[in-house]
Amino acid sequence: MQIAAGAHFQQRRKRGKSVETNLSSNHRIIEKYKFSKELLWVDQIPQCPVFRPSIEDFKDPFVFLHTIAPQASKYGMCKIVSTWKASIPASDVLMKEQRGFEFKAYIKNLQLHEWNQYWGEMDRGTATVEYGVNIDGSAFSSHPNDQLGQSNGNLKGITFPILHIGMLFSTFAWHVEDHFLYSINYHYSGAPKTWYGVPGHAASQFDKVARDYVYDPDILSHTGKAGASALIAEKTTMFPPNILLQHNVPVHKAVQMAGEYVITFPRAYHAGFSQGFNCGEAVNFAFGDWFHWGAVGGQVYAHSCRMVILPYEELLCKEAIILSKSSNYGITETASESCVRSSFVTHIESLNIVLWRLHNL
Repeated sequence: MQIAAGAHFQQRRKRGKSVETNLSSNHRIIEKYKFSKELLWVDQIPQCPVFRPSIEDFKDPFVFLHTIAPQASKYGMCKIVSTWKASIPASDVLMKEQRGFEFKAYIKNLQLHEWNQYWGEMDRGTATVEYGVNIDGSAFSSHPNDQLGQSNGNLKGITFPILHIGMLFSTFAWHVEDHFLYSINYHYSGAPKTWYGVPGHAASQFDKVARDYVYDPDILSHTGKAGASALIAEKTTMFPPNILLQHNVPVHKAVQMAGEYVITFPRAYHAGFSQGFNCGEAVNFAFGDWFHWGAVGGQVYAHSCRMVILPYEELLCKEAIILSKSSNYGITETASESCVRSSFVTHIESLNIVLWRLHNL
C-alpha cells in the first residue's frame, strides 16, 4: 500500500475482525514535512460545533439533525451531547452471550506530551496497535421506514451499523464516506476519540494538498487520472492536519466522550485516533439533500474507475415516487423534498441529453 507523509499503514486481517496496523516509514514518500516536535498547531485547530439538544429536541433525531445540518455542514462535522440515556446498557445488548466479559474504563484526556507521542510515533513507525473495525453488531433498534437499510445487498456501515473497538492510538485514516453519505458515530464507553474534519466544500483543496505535498510523484504516477483521491479512498493515508492549515484548508477537531455522537457531512474528509480502549458504533444515512452529493460522488467514482456501491438511480427514483404519492405533493414541501425533486429533474434532464447525443451520432 502507498501512504502518507512519513506514515505507511500495513494492514492485515485477523479472523476477519481485528486489523493490526504497523506505522512504518516509506522510502517512496517525499519528506516535505517533518512532524513538528512542538505541537503548537494542536491548539490552533478550532473545535467543531457542539449541540446539546433537550430530550424533546432529540425526540426525533433525524428532524433535529436536519435542522442543524445547514449550519454544522460548514464545518464538515459536529458533536452532539444528548441527555438521552439508553434504557438498557449497550454492554448488556452486545455481550448478552458473554456474561463473564467486563472491563472498567479509566478516562483521561491526552496531555500535550501524549499528543506529541502519537504524532511522533507516526513519524518513527515503531509501534503496532490493534483496531477492531467493521465488526457486525448494534445495540440500537432499526427503523421500519429505513429505505437505505432495505436496499438490496448487505453493506457494512451503510445498510446496517458496524462496531469499532479501539485501543490507545488506534487510527482511522483520512477518508470520506462511501458515495459521500452522512455518517453518525456513537461512543458507547471507554476512552475519548480525537477527530479532525474538513468540510465538503473544501474537499478539492484537500485533494490538491495531498497530491502536491503528501504523496511522492512516483506513487501518483501509478494511479493515473484518479490521482490522490484514489489513494486516499484506500483509507490508509494519515498525515497531521497542520499540513492542511498551512495551505488554508479549513480543519476542525472534536474530542468525543462516551455517550456522545459525532456527525460527519457529505464529502467531508475526516480522520482521528483513540485515546485508549473504547467501543463505538457507526452507520451511514442520508437526507434529501444527499442526492446532489450522490450524483457528484458517482462522477468521482467514474473518474477514478471505482465500482459503485449504492444503486443511486434506484434510490432517487424510489424517493421521487414516494414524493409524488404524498398528500402534500404540489402544495407544500420540505427542504429535503425539494432537494429530491430537484435532483430527480436534473437526473432526467441528463438522461435526455445522453439520448439526444446517441440519436445524433
